[in-house]
Amino acid sequence: MLPSLMDQEERARLAVEEHHAIVEALLRRDRDAAEDAARAHVRASQKHRMLMRLRSPEPTLAPDAQIDC
Repeated sequence: MLPSLMDQEERARLAVEEHHAIVEALLRRDRDAAEDAARAHVRASQKHRMLMRLRSPEPTLAPDAQIDC
């Protein structure tokens, strides 16, 4: 499992904003806006994680991970 992104100040701030957008859409019962906001949040999180992986010199697999080839 990858580390949390919440210790990275800017990403944490953006994630909170994204969560607020999702909740606000749900409270309005606007399912399309909620889905759009949730998808945007997941995409932003994935993009940030990929950038972290590219910049990290450490392996991304857990020490006990098994890979079947």
